[in-house]
Amino acid sequence: MTTTKSSWRYTLGKLMFLVPFPLFFITPIVVPFLGFSAVETAAIIGTALLTIEIVWFASIPLLGKEGFKSLKAQTFKVVGDFLKYPGKQRYYTGLLMLGIAIGAQGFIWIWFILTQYFGTEEHVVWLVEHFDHMDAILAGIHTTAIVCTLVGAVLAGLDMFARIVKALKYPEPK
Repeated sequence: MTTTKSSWRYTLGKLMFLVPFPLFFITPIVVPFLGFSAVETAAIIGTALLTIEIVWFASIPLLGKEGFKSLKAQTFKVVGDFLKYPGKQRYYTGLLMLGIAIGAQGFIWIWFILTQYFGTEEHVVWLVEHFDHMDAILAGIHTTAIVCTLVGAVLAGLDMFARIVKALKYPEPK
């Protein structure tokens, strides 16, 4: 049975393929701020991400081989050239955003190491008392790092990692 663009299978498959994509990124960012306990938050996020994955993969049989190829071609037609060939300014902006993401993640790791391994109980209590909602601050920094990573990768282009490896590669003597 073939799937055409006018069939209900293609339409439902396309919805099931596209709708979970933003939810995959929004769910871990929004749920921690809804006021649930840490266990409930982890359970909600885990269940939501698992459900999103199941819906995503269930869309492929509905699309069929031709429908999946058509959807993939439409997507890369729209964003393909934008992602492939960045200009010089866009490339360096993307690298800057990736640097911000690495710095933000580094800050989180340093914070964790200092408070968990080198800090005494009095230091940790002092930090918590003087920085209200530190968990929300760290979640915000982590969210910023995720956004900077995604936007930086898009701005720098798909061949960004190949360019970085080429720039860092030791030139062999001739």
